[in-house]
Amino acid sequence: MVSYSCIITGMARDSTPYSKEMNFFDTAYLSFFGEATTVSERLFNPLYRSSFDRALRFIPSSTVMQRDICETGCNIARYLFYFKALGARHAIGCDLSHGILRRALLPHHNYVRNASVAPGHVDLVQCLAEQLPLHDSTIDTLFCFRSLHHFINKEAFISQGRRILKENGLFIIVEPSGSNPFRILANKIGKHFKYLTEGENACVPENVLDTLKRNDFEIMNISYYNMLSEANVHIGELSKRYSKLLYIIVSVILFFTNTIDTILAPVINRSLHKLSWSFVIIARKGSPTRSDRA
Repeated sequence: MVSYSCIITGMARDSTPYSKEMNFFDTAYLSFFGEATTVSERLFNPLYRSSFDRALRFIPSSTVMQRDICETGCNIARYLFYFKALGARHAIGCDLSHGILRRALLPHHNYVRNASVAPGHVDLVQCLAEQLPLHDSTIDTLFCFRSLHHFINKEAFISQGRRILKENGLFIIVEPSGSNPFRILANKIGKHFKYLTEGENACVPENVLDTLKRNDFEIMNISYYNMLSEANVHIGELSKRYSKLLYIIVSVILFFTNTIDTILAPVINRSLHKLSWSFVIIARKGSPTRSDRA
């Protein structure tokens, strides 16, 4: 059975700082995963979904298999179903949006990549990321995919992550990079077409790293990927949907652009971080500070 709890009782929709976010994800955002009815939806929706799958390439299976995992800002539980199919022991998803979580419970999961599990195989909870209703030291891996920039108090969320993670538990964050100047233009375009909410602003990697370190996380790895990487995924996904011949032609082109991407990746990771399009951080819960032990 799916555990579905509404634990934001007493937080009026018109008074919470997250009211606009709630309204957006309960209504407009759901159109990304439904039947496309407009030209922009037919163009954008598959690209939006494919960009999510891109992040899976950076997640080691060892962080999922036979582990108790949680995802904050889980959306329609896309990753959770996939991770459950990979062998996660227990999967919990937390999100603010009631509408999004209801969508995740629907039996039709064509938006889930390579997953063969039913909706009842994950637990879903409606809550704030800064107030996770989970017991201390119960989670092996905490995921946050493209959600951190939605959270108002990022320090409070990361502190919650430390609380719920077991000793040596892993905290994995995948985020669009706020260091890239093109993100400013992308944010403006997204907000104009209402694909982004007004409060969304991409996180600067260095700020996220500093916050993790202040909360006694050990940074295991940080990697960056560039705009070309994501463009390749988008173009391939779009061409595949419209024509087999087009997909073959595009695949040949992408063979060369992916080669360029492979050459650029080490340069981006070594010295051109500010030009990265997104970043992935893997951190481990460290030993408690003196104040924690006192």
